This record gives sequence, structure tokens and C-alpha cells, in this order.
Amino acid sequence: MHHFRSNPPSRAIKPRPAMTPATRLLREVEAHLEETGTSPSTFGRQIIGSSRLVPSLREGGMPTPATIERIRAALSGEANHA
Repeated sequence: MHHFRSNPPSRAIKPRPAMTPATRLLREVEAHLEETGTSPSTFGRQIIGSSRLVPSLREGGMPTPATIERIRAALSGEANHA
């Protein structure tokens, strides 16, 4: 007679991690880059004068509130950046 587990570990459904504000912002930036064909370094230089903005977001960094405002303005098409 075989004994079956109701939910073996190999088939367990793992909960999806909640989307953090940093992840949400990164997804919006990535979509914008793809849509506009802008390179990550150009986008960063336009926003804050640094080509490291997008790589920093990709590494999990969270920009300051002022930088977030500038990013959001750029994503919405406002010409309110550096």
C-alpha cells in the first residue's frame, strides 16, 4: 500500500513575493526604455546626470523621493528632468 502526501514538497505552490515599490518603479522604467528605445545610461543621464541610475535600480536600490519624482515626470512625458 502506498502512502501519498497531500502536498509533496516538489509540487508545493510557493506564494509570489509582493511587488515592492522599487520593483514596480523598475518595471515602469524598463517598459519605458523598451517603448522609447532609450538606453539605460542615456535615461539615467537625462534624469540625474548619472549613467548608473538604471543599473542601481536593477540591483535593488531605491532612489531618493526627489529622484523618484524626476523619474515619474520623465515616464509621464513631462520635461522636468536634468
